Amino acid sequence: MWVQLLSPPEDHITSLNLSASNSDSPGLYITSFKGRIAHYNELSETSKPASVVDGFYDCALDSCLINGTAEKLVVGSLTGQIYSIDPVKRVLQQNSSFVHESGVQCLVYNSYRKLVLSGSWDHSGWLLPEGSQGGIQLHFKEKVQAMDSIDNYAVYALSTGQNVVYDLRKVDQPVKEDDSTFKYPLTTCICMIPGCKGYTQGSMEGKVSVETFNQDVQVPSSKYTFKCHRTVLADDVEFVGPINDIVFHDSTRFFTGGSNVDRRVCMWDYLTKKRVKQYKNLPLGVSKMCYDSQSGLLVVAMSDDSFKNSVSIDDKTFSSKSSIVTIIKT
Repeated sequence: MWVQLLSPPEDHITSLNLSASNSDSPGLYITSFKGRIAHYNELSETSKPASVVDGFYDCALDSCLINGTAEKLVVGSLTGQIYSIDPVKRVLQQNSSFVHESGVQCLVYNSYRKLVLSGSWDHSGWLLPEGSQGGIQLHFKEKVQAMDSIDNYAVYALSTGQNVVYDLRKVDQPVKEDDSTFKYPLTTCICMIPGCKGYTQGSMEGKVSVETFNQDVQVPSSKYTFKCHRTVLADDVEFVGPINDIVFHDSTRFFTGGSNVDRRVCMWDYLTKKRVKQYKNLPLGVSKMCYDSQSGLLVVAMSDDSFKNSVSIDDKTFSSKSSIVTIIKT
């Protein structure tokens, strides 16, 4: 089953968050770069946004959803602000105590620890306990490019190519720091393996790295890298595209989403080190994905990233296509 949602934000989609709106179908929150926030109560071919926050006066880079007694969307902006938003009531609150000096590249909600974690271009990240007025700030050597958190741990991928792992029970220093296996340092996405058994990491160079832990997180039990999302041209020349997002399907299998280079979603098994499935070509490159294990629905947001090939910001030949959100029954 492939279903295309009606009326998603037209500009570049920056985040997707699923919520338990009803027993049959999850709800969905979408943010876009120009600050449009759309909320769907369910996912079907007739679904339209139940509410839309338009005119949000900041660029949304990422968001996370707090699933408490009342859902709350936390949005990180280009200017370093962190906002709390109720898209249903269209209420926006600025968390002025926890401002970054530059863009909030990533936000994650850790339901086990009841923490909102941020990562910013200003070389720092906030740990914000749910319902508390306080927070702890972490400092890094460089910009945070990607991050994820499960159970008691959080991993940060820095623009230096270094990965930093923290134990959230004791954050005075990292429990693990090492370099990625990629040739170039820019990590596009990182996703922890369920059960906190390690993490998977995507890169600009069309590769995915997998590192697993044993009981002692400081010692990796295995580490390997494989090529994917590449298009073979004439004379065995490969056209390499970035891995734009990674989400897990179950404890061993995960999805990867490719850019405009190949416009595909693939499923992999990190234990067998093999591709399990490759879905048909999509109209545009994948910008973000999220998966609901209860319904088996994979949400894929596609945005036109061909602007990356423009020679300047004033390139008149570039004409962006509207974003698309598709639901795939896996």
